[in-house]
Amino acid sequence: MNINNLLRAFTRKLLLEGLMKSSLFAGTVGCSFAFLLSLIYHIMVKETDWPLLLTLFVSVFFLSFILLFGLFLYPTKKRVAARMDRELGLQDRVGALLEFQNCQSEMAKLQRTDAISHIESTSPKQMKFRPMARDMIICCIVFCMTAVMLSLPHDIFVFAEPEINMDNKQEQIIRDFIEQLREEINNSQLDEELKDSIHEIVDKLEEDLNKTDNELEQAGKIEEAKKEISDLLDKQLTKNSIGKELQKYALTKALGQAISAGETKEVTNSLHELENELRNDNSLVQRLYNIIDRVLTDSEVDPADDLYKALEQFSTDLKQLSPKNESFEKDLSTAFDKAENAIHKALEKQAIIESEKEKLEDIMSDAKDELLDNKNDKEKGEGEKGEGEEGEGEEGEGEGEGEGEEGKGEGKGEEGENGSKPGGNKPGGDMPGNNTEDSMGGGDGSNEEPEDTMTEIFYDPISGEVTYGKVFAIYYAEYLAALKAGKVPDQLQQIMDAYFSSLNGTKE
Repeated sequence: MNINNLLRAFTRKLLLEGLMKSSLFAGTVGCSFAFLLSLIYHIMVKETDWPLLLTLFVSVFFLSFILLFGLFLYPTKKRVAARMDRELGLQDRVGALLEFQNCQSEMAKLQRTDAISHIESTSPKQMKFRPMARDMIICCIVFCMTAVMLSLPHDIFVFAEPEINMDNKQEQIIRDFIEQLREEINNSQLDEELKDSIHEIVDKLEEDLNKTDNELEQAGKIEEAKKEISDLLDKQLTKNSIGKELQKYALTKALGQAISAGETKEVTNSLHELENELRNDNSLVQRLYNIIDRVLTDSEVDPADDLYKALEQFSTDLKQLSPKNESFEKDLSTAFDKAENAIHKALEKQAIIESEKEKLEDIMSDAKDELLDNKNDKEKGEGEKGEGEEGEGEEGEGEGEGEGEEGKGEGKGEEGENGSKPGGNKPGGDMPGNNTEDSMGGGDGSNEEPEDTMTEIFYDPISGEVTYGKVFAIYYAEYLAALKAGKVPDQLQQIMDAYFSSLNGTKE
């Protein structure tokens, strides 16, 4: 009888056990190496190199698997025989069968016959798997430890506060701002053509922001783009121009006010009142559609606009009415109901445009303010660093302090002469003492300059300072808009460019 066929079922069972044990052991070793590598990266405060980590795990896993299974757990004939003799109570019969399988003595034949009969009386089911619960628990523990280590922040072992890099923060502000702006545009309910136009403005803005690292100039570019987007969306808000034109006529004044306000309920009420007037006086029908035709012409609204089309269809329906027809009142009611539904739909679309305009303006305003705050933080940090370096010197300290006090006194004196109100030294303003009224003998002779209300909203009454960055951003945006419109001559452009460039480095 072939011994291999006799032991085949037992060999398969031990083969499965060896594969499972080898896999558990190899997984445990692989996770251990991955844990150590991840720990090293955390200690070095570096992001985990995932490709390297995966390569290490796979390599260690297969190497451990091959070594363990090949050297210790592969079911050779001797290992199968020893396991059977030990667990099935065969008392070394299988081992003797293998050892004397080629011996032809009578004693050997009797031993083989006895061994075969005992083996055939057993079943592979009697051979139990060795306990693997411990191996599975160890593997799970190591796997969980590795997963936790990989999920920890890479700077978990850094206990000191990280130093904030203002330049990196500035770049992050711009990246987040552009991403948020584009996401809002994509998620909006605006027409695709309008979305594309706004995306073009955003693309140009991103290009301009990446050309400079000066926060003031970037704030000016954002202000300019914000105005472009607002102007673009304002052209789509046709309810303003159409409503304004309708208010010029007594017959449609209430309807015009309701459309301008975007109140659908008021539109319904005004249309019902207008319908009643037309029922009482049939001659007003012709007057009404003449007014609507004139309003659509004078408002200069695109004929493709929904509100334009709603009123145009309303005018067409009114022209087709005839007071002589018996169905006049029914047709009049139908025309008004149709116009009411169309105007309501158009105003809903207008409300969407208005809402998206406010959202985009808020995003751009927040980004501009954040850039200016970042600039103030940088200047504050540089100032603190400068003060620290100045305090390090010991020799000549008294002299330095004296000069500092003297300079401080001069500075206060100049401030007193020029006036401490916001806008006192505004760009392009008259110099102190050059008041025209005083020089001509007029006025009260107090030498006080008129207060600049344009920068009043940026005046801080506690510190007595003007938020320079925000004022600069507004003036610079106005200049860029005028330059784009071709209102600035070439000679003046060179002067203004040099002027704003010099202000870029000015501190508050």
